[in-house]
Amino acid sequence: MLICSGYVEVLVFCEISETKRNGFQQDYLSQNPESIHQVLILFSDRGTPDGYHNMHGYSGHTFKYVKADGSYVYTQIHVRADKGFKVLDGQKAGGLAGSNPEYGTQSLFEAIENQQYPSWTVYIVSVL
Repeated sequence: MLICSGYVEVLVFCEISETKRNGFQQDYLSQNPESIHQVLILFSDRGTPDGYHNMHGYSGHTFKYVKADGSYVYTQIHVRADKGFKVLDGQKAGGLAGSNPEYGTQSLFEAIENQQYPSWTVYIVSVL
């Protein structure tokens, strides 16, 4: 069963009025408890990451890894920034959203130009 497409559809605007469909997101989340990890991240106090090189990441989906003997395990991929997770305060994040919406990309580019190379450690997390 593919759940991803259902969630994407709740984020789509109404074709007629071009407004958000009220209640669709809550309905989806309440009927799909497997989405709790993504919801906790979305509504957490993590804040806005200070550039792509200062943020962690994870697969929003669960993957089925099949072994050579035919057995399988469900996994998620977690990516952790080796230099830590850094956030912007609300005022700075709001200002950058209006004045420099490409801040994340620009900040990453400038870090690389200054030889402050980002790195991440990738973890495969077994779900089952």
